[in-house]
Amino acid sequence: MNAPLSIITNSIRLPDRAVGDEPTDEQLEDIYGELGNLDEAEALPDNLIAADARKHGHILSSLALLYLRHGNPSRAMVLALAALSMGDVRPSALLTLAESLLRAGDPEQAMSVLTRFDETDPGLIDPAATDIQHAARQYIRAKALHRQGDAIGARDALALARDLRAAAETRKESG
Repeated sequence: MNAPLSIITNSIRLPDRAVGDEPTDEQLEDIYGELGNLDEAEALPDNLIAADARKHGHILSSLALLYLRHGNPSRAMVLALAALSMGDVRPSALLTLAESLLRAGDPEQAMSVLTRFDETDPGLIDPAATDIQHAARQYIRAKALHRQGDAIGARDALALARDLRAAAETRKESG
């Protein structure tokens, strides 16, 4: 029987470790090997590395948002790009990156990030983009188009952002 990782880490006391201390990756690999779960023991380091990278990516995205809100879009852009390279492809992370690029003076790159937002398979993202995030995407698009000198496109994108936000608020109130 294969026990979930959380049960193993919470129920086995390792030598020279207090109860509740988190074992290292190597110790978990040894534990799985001793329990006869050799496939899980071999896959464990790869799974932990990917999970750690995504977790660190989420933290970097949060830090990027803080820098963006406090007027440092260049640093926010670097952190958001690092988060993206670590596997954080959540809609909020992509929107933070697009806004950072826009405020740092690169509306073309912001538009390419928004294209990635649209092309990302919703089944691969957890959580999926919300209605408000779709409205925010259109708002950022409107600002980028305005910076590029496309006033008509910017006006249309802004109208779409308002419509999406109103629809989201209506669904929220009725649901």
